[in-house]
Amino acid sequence: MKTLLSFLTFVFVVLITTDLETIRTSYFSGPKTEESAIAFADIMENIDSSSAILKAYQGASFALQAKYGKGIKEKKEFFGQAVSNLEAAVKEESENAEIRLIRLSVQENSPGIVKYKTNMEEDKALVLEYFADQPEAIKRCIRDYATHSDFFSEAEKAQVLN
Repeated sequence: MKTLLSFLTFVFVVLITTDLETIRTSYFSGPKTEESAIAFADIMENIDSSSAILKAYQGASFALQAKYGKGIKEKKEFFGQAVSNLEAAVKEESENAEIRLIRLSVQENSPGIVKYKTNMEEDKALVLEYFADQPEAIKRCIRDYATHSDFFSEAEKAQVLN
């Protein structure tokens, strides 16, 4: 019985890790187009966002759907869901660099009219502070994002590239 339970736990962890890597890659890979936003939304549609990290990625998915939504009402609804998920994820795990990177990416790319840019400096500072302690998969996401971001200075970009 213990062997079966151990095996099932191992399989569950492997599946979650694989899914999370797919989600990371899909979200942080290259520029966002309507097609990539739809593909990411399709991935996130059936994800159980009970963990803080998945909640943050779900929020990012809503933000992308808001960007390409049809009409102001739909855009506002999606963006409201995005903010709700992101803020809940940060509240659950306030020192998680990956969650802060996701929120930073949404805030940096959100239109000024929605006034959702208040945490960018603090998120960037936390991401940079905890960068060295991150697993390689997270470091790769941070590097990819920072090198394409206008919000990171050249010195900050060099910090994550070295």
